[in-house]
Amino acid sequence: MKVLLTLASAALLMNISLHPAGSPRLTLFGGATAHARVSVDFGFFYNELAPYGEWRSLDPYGWVWYPDVAADWQPYTLGHWVFTDEFGWTWVSTEPWGSIPFHYGRWFYDDNYGRWAWVPDTEWGPAWVSWRSGSGFIGWAPLPPTVRFKPNIRFFSPRQDAGIRRKDWCFVSTSQFLNPRLQQVIVPPRRNINLIKNTTNVTRYLVINQRVVNRSIDFDHFERETRTRVPRYRVVETDQPMMRETPVREGQVILFRPQIVRTNTPPPPGAIRTPDRRAGSRHPDYYSERQTPDVAPRSYRRRDDQDWQDWQDDRQPPDTDRRFSNNPRSPEFEER
Repeated sequence: MKVLLTLASAALLMNISLHPAGSPRLTLFGGATAHARVSVDFGFFYNELAPYGEWRSLDPYGWVWYPDVAADWQPYTLGHWVFTDEFGWTWVSTEPWGSIPFHYGRWFYDDNYGRWAWVPDTEWGPAWVSWRSGSGFIGWAPLPPTVRFKPNIRFFSPRQDAGIRRKDWCFVSTSQFLNPRLQQVIVPPRRNINLIKNTTNVTRYLVINQRVVNRSIDFDHFERETRTRVPRYRVVETDQPMMRETPVREGQVILFRPQIVRTNTPPPPGAIRTPDRRAGSRHPDYYSERQTPDVAPRSYRRRDDQDWQDWQDDRQPPDTDRRFSNNPRSPEFEER
């Protein structure tokens, strides 16, 4: 897989791919500046993520990736939220591979395989999640593959409930939303049924200057409610997807955000393997950080018979996700 940095290639890709999500300018580590955004194809995903999981072919999605993670892991839990001037609320992952699957594509829980899986896609976003807020809580859940995004028509889905299960939601008290160790303060999932009833869908993504911007949680209202001044970060783009140190520093957030070209080629043989629990693929403090006295263990991903019977067909009430209808003018997703 080759990374293209020529203006000619960038211009061509802008014609054949989805609209880029930002300015065609890339700032690299060391101060170098490229005058065209980095462009890569799906082969880049295959190679970069292979050491941290397993690629499998699965209908109807094609090639999907299963990360090597703990049994009770779920997306968008190991990391934290920051507010950026360019993209609004943005997820910052603490997992070394997090710059790719939390900003491109969709997640779903594979019931047959008993694991979360990631479906690649081409459009970058600050986080592909649905949002709820109210009664002193904020919640988010991964958007599944049934919820598509197109820059000109925003989100659409063939299903009213968008395929989000009740236990897929992560809720925290509003005062803890900016906690840098969210996995410690996520509410036990047994409370999700009541929290969903007592919160409101606030999912709101905009398309501004060809960028996907997440304004789901009202910035001014959040500051008033929490009586805090929320830091605003400036985005600096990098050509290094696997970050070995914190991407947040000195008022900046370092993001990997290349243009992606969709390809139908399968992963190379070296990218397809059986998970070997490679050292470093799991977060080293996943259990210790989350087993605090005030937080119950998140055991909802265990596959015991009772848990599976209780939750296998669990879906949100039909009226909770009507924002994901086929109506291209849904007010929650605006273009400016």
